[in-house]
Amino acid sequence: MKKNLVILAIIVTMFIIGAFVYTRAGTKPQTNGSVESSSNSPEQGSQSPDQLTVEKDGIQVAVEEVKRENNRTIIKLAMDNHVYNLADFAVKDFSSLNGVQPDGYNIEGDQVGGPASPVAQQGGHHLEVSLVFPGELYGRLLVGLKSDLQFEFDIK
Repeated sequence: MKKNLVILAIIVTMFIIGAFVYTRAGTKPQTNGSVESSSNSPEQGSQSPDQLTVEKDGIQVAVEEVKRENNRTIIKLAMDNHVYNLADFAVKDFSSLNGVQPDGYNIEGDQVGGPASPVAQQGGHHLEVSLVFPGELYGRLLVGLKSDLQFEFDIK
């Protein structure tokens, strides 16, 4: 009888541990991206981070490049998802770098336009854009698609 009780206790303990591990394996820690300055080309003031990515609500935003030139900070982003038309969001209105709003927002290449454009064909699910900020800025980058959907990075 005691032997059966010990075996039952071991089985229940293993089940509880397995359930805990299973539920923890399915969760991702919410991380903010951090971009370190690169000193490889100081004359250009640019940095090429290892693709820094934050994902939220099925949308992935990656900082592909940060350049500082002509008293401007240019941040190149790649956005990807399979739900929304990313071209419909007001990214410029909901984004900032160290509290400064961008004065420019450019969709790269021919991603918007007529029915033959890549955005129209893909429904705007994959987009490469540049945010242009006045001055050579560092700090907290907020990339907002709408007021309650923002992605945060630390630009150094």
